[in-house]
Amino acid sequence: MPQLEKIPAALAALSISRREIVFPFDAALECIDYCERHRIPIYGWEGSVLTVGEFAVFNANALTTR
Repeated sequence: MPQLEKIPAALAALSISRREIVFPFDAALECIDYCERHRIPIYGWEGSVLTVGEFAVFNANALTTR
């Protein structure tokens, strides 16, 4: 949950995981923009793709918890 606490609640609510940041593509881009604007470093990115029907889900992992 510490990763999700670093971003706005409305954005965190879009994560399909309650432990890490796992977003659909558009939400992932919004999260990257948010982190850049608020100087929250992203130390790693796990670009996994899970296809669910017509949706692709991307996992943004390793957002700093400091």
